[in-house]
Amino acid sequence: NWEFRFHPMRNDLIYYKDTIFYKKISNLKNITFIKCNVSLNAWLSKIDLHMTHNSSVIIEASSVGLKSFTFNKNSSRYFKNQINNKNLEIINKDNHIKKIINYLKSN
Repeated sequence: NWEFRFHPMRNDLIYYKDTIFYKKISNLKNITFIKCNVSLNAWLSKIDLHMTHNSSVIIEASSVGLKSFTFNKNSSRYFKNQINNKNLEIINKDNHIKKIINYLKSN
């Protein structure tokens, strides 16, 4: 299952329903969009990995031992501790599928 949690500043489907991303995946099986009225820690405790472009949730996820993946190369400037602790991995378009599948298989 894949859960996409809304950002607290845009905590409603109205902000996303016209995006290409939403239109491409919203009808797929096992896709859920959730509002952030569930506490962040409660949500993080039930997922297997966290993916983001750039978010301080990387720090929260790391604090509960959850691995994060990001496509943003600049994240290395802000999340050095998480990278050093192996709780954050910067991935690119060439290796992202392999990296995520390997991580999910091993956990």
